[in-house]
Amino acid sequence: PDILPTYDIRKPGKNEMFILSLLKSAGGKMRKSKLIAKLEDEKIIMIRDENITELTDAAKHSQLRAILDTMEKDWSFVVVESSGNRSEVSLTEQGNTALRIFGVDNNKKK
Repeated sequence: PDILPTYDIRKPGKNEMFILSLLKSAGGKMRKSKLIAKLEDEKIIMIRDENITELTDAAKHSQLRAILDTMEKDWSFVVVESSGNRSEVSLTEQGNTALRIFGVDNNKKK
């Protein structure tokens, strides 16, 4: 008999799935600043060093970038477009497919 190759199916993490669902519910696009605010509400973007009392905008963008880089470069789930001071994150067809395959629970228990 023929032996079929096996494929590694990597499931995106909770944070990635949450971002995809946010983008979907926002019509497929969201400004980075609004995305950061939502991720702060969910404690995804937060202070990670006890010596710091407040996150700078640069630190918030850095934490977002760490998540979005993988989503954009490795998974092709999103596209980040910048024009001047405005940056927008857009859901791709690949991101939509991931949402359909893996689903997401918007009613997370707190």
